[in-house]
Amino acid sequence: MRALSHEILVMKDGEIVEAGSTERVMTAPEHPYTRALMAAAFDLAAVPA
Repeated sequence: MRALSHEILVMKDGEIVEAGSTERVMTAPEHPYTRALMAAAFDLAAVPA
């Protein structure tokens, strides 16, 4: 996402739960849902082979 966007919107159930610069959202997510998404995205063991 860092290479493709300057701003990020994180949505859950059709509502925006967090918005901000790509760098800020990726390095210091504020909403619990955003933190969970980031943790899941970087947990390569969770992806089935």
